[in-house]
Amino acid sequence: MYLSFACLQTSLDAFTQLSDRGLELIVICEDGDADIDDARFRTVRVPVTDRSQQGILNIIPLQLLAYHMGVALNRNVDQDRSPAQAAVAGPQS
Repeated sequence: MYLSFACLQTSLDAFTQLSDRGLELIVICEDGDADIDDARFRTVRVPVTDRSQQGILNIIPLQLLAYHMGVALNRNVDQDRSPAQAAVAGPQS
């Protein structure tokens, strides 16, 4: 992880508190990250790469998760949300 020790410890404490409350967490972390307990959290491990590319690499599992959740919920995942129409219409007064 690229987090400072204080930030990492705060994140791990938050993960533990949420898990203790019965929530199932999905944690995206790097391969070989020993700070994340696979037995306690569901993990999606991504390869370690250059720091400038890590954000893009982390987005890919999130996009796939969103896609498969949409399919499982019988949503039309190909439906255009039409952001261009929202931008053209402008704010409502």
